[in-house]
Amino acid sequence: MTSKPVDRVQSMLLMTMSFLLTSVTFLLGALPLRMLQTQTRPLLLAAVNGFVIAGFMAMGQWYFGFAQLTVYVLMGSFGYFERNLKLSLFAASARAVLATIAMVSAALAVYFQFSPAGQLEVLRETIEVSLIKFMPPEQSSLAVERIMGQIPSLAVVLIMSSLAVSLVFEKPAAKAMRLMPSKRWTLKSFRTPDGFVWLFVASLLFGFLDMNQPQVQQIAMNVLNVVMACYFFQGLAVVSVAFEQMKTGRFWRAIWYTLLLFQFSIFVGLIGLMDYWWDFRQRLLKMDPKLSEK
Repeated sequence: MTSKPVDRVQSMLLMTMSFLLTSVTFLLGALPLRMLQTQTRPLLLAAVNGFVIAGFMAMGQWYFGFAQLTVYVLMGSFGYFERNLKLSLFAASARAVLATIAMVSAALAVYFQFSPAGQLEVLRETIEVSLIKFMPPEQSSLAVERIMGQIPSLAVVLIMSSLAVSLVFEKPAAKAMRLMPSKRWTLKSFRTPDGFVWLFVASLLFGFLDMNQPQVQQIAMNVLNVVMACYFFQGLAVVSVAFEQMKTGRFWRAIWYTLLLFQFSIFVGLIGLMDYWWDFRQRLLKMDPKLSEK
């Protein structure tokens, strides 16, 4: 099977998939955009996304508008850092996530300034109604407070996850559509900086020790969520190299990635944390010199 440049039909298909997947799942919406970055003119991509975002906002569907804005800024900034700066995957990802948070936060601030009051209360009520289905009302109120306090880190983790999904599935998706192969970053090379071990220890202690300082505990839990997400992706990178070493097929990889993401995320995070001391990838690479961490 030979690869070929993307044509207009494929461009329209990928753009449509990005809008639909972002609206329905958010996590999967970044994948079509990443595939389009090397195949479509940046100005055209910006114009189409801007038109769709403006359409969502004009119809009052602000969630869908901001979701598409988030995915577009994330992939655009990551693509820029990836192409123009000699950074590690972690550094490029971190800058892209921070740039996305800054731009989307500014857009949200402007939106809430001119939108009707009570939007956050609507969000709180939506979360509470969902939790009441699974727990008693008195417990759901406490759970809502905890979730609202951790919304900043949950948003960061969601953005990080969207980027990770695009890195994991870009190569097989491009092959399936017979697009030109990309020689860019893959998740296999993701490494969390060594100093994050101390962030993990500190946030774990301050997050779970009862010191009668709820604000400190809330900040610590937000930091812990982000740090554990970083180690989860590092664990996923280890698993990715292991799949290559075992020559696992694409179908089974997709199944295992789905299970690891939704069922065994804590276990994968622990693998990533232990990789700091054991460096599992180097051990796997020594077992099979044909593999590469890139």
